[in-house]
Amino acid sequence: MSMTFSFQQIGKIFLSFWFAPALLLIISIFVLQDHSGSSQAPLENEVGLWTIISRNVTVYAAIFLLGFLHKTLPFILYYYNSVVFAFYLSVSIETNGTIYSLIKVLPHGILEILSFALITYLAYQIKNTKLRKKESIYLVSGLVMLLAAACIERYISPMF
Repeated sequence: MSMTFSFQQIGKIFLSFWFAPALLLIISIFVLQDHSGSSQAPLENEVGLWTIISRNVTVYAAIFLLGFLHKTLPFILYYYNSVVFAFYLSVSIETNGTIYSLIKVLPHGILEILSFALITYLAYQIKNTKLRKKESIYLVSGLVMLLAAACIERYISPMF
């Protein structure tokens, strides 16, 4: 049985991740009194490249492996990560302000979440299917995107 790939579905999964963070952003802009950030120094995340890679690859592998257990489990982990991301974003917005927080997260976040969306879709489709060459290419492509996102997060995002 061959898998069918729909980049439109992957796009929908990618966009759906941003629902919780977008909702939080709207609330922070329109409801919170002061969204310009505090007078405290920004929270700097001096996490090493290998730490970032190991955390992201762990989530990536967990999403994929959960697909073998049940096809909805990858989505549960994917959306759990969306909620956790929204929480961290809210803390950053409260501490550093909206613009600063978005500038710090968007350069690597888009590529990272696209990678997670790809593996979530692959995990959803992989049930009762052997991993073939085409699926292996998608699996590796997602890992390459994840590694690129980690490099951006570690070396480019701190410049802002």
